Amino acid sequence: MWDGRRCQVFDPIPCPENGSGLPFRPDRIVLTNENHERDSRTWRDRFGLEVWAASDALIEMPGVHRWRDDAPDETGWIRLPLPGGPGGETAFFLPSQSLMVFGDAVVHLPTRGLELLPDKYCRDPQLLRNSLRRLPSFERAIFAHGDPLTANAGGRIAALL
Repeated sequence: MWDGRRCQVFDPIPCPENGSGLPFRPDRIVLTNENHERDSRTWRDRFGLEVWAASDALIEMPGVHRWRDDAPDETGWIRLPLPGGPGGETAFFLPSQSLMVFGDAVVHLPTRGLELLPDKYCRDPQLLRNSLRRLPSFERAIFAHGDPLTANAGGRIAALL
């Protein structure tokens, strides 16, 4: 996600073979939870990037950097831990764009619509719902699974709770 200053790649999917065609030069890789290593190794190796994840995310890849939930993020993104989801589940909020990035806590699949992560994939479904209720107001959202929402995203997600 390019924020005008720095470029972070969230939960990367397969990288183009030589990286050509990318409209940006990534600065780092950010994993939204322990299930989203995806193609991080390829991106890391190809671009020489650091990979970052929450301290409680069980990531098998060596050399992953860990943030502390109480430490500020120098990129302008606000990390919002979402306990109750998969390990290390974290949403990322960019206030200047009223934009929230979700890993697994909320999905927006074309075939199913907007929904919360099914209970069977949660460590504690009620705790995850309570965590989502504490999110700040936001207008737009991007999801690791599904299409973005460009208007009233926070309101639509709140209606699910």
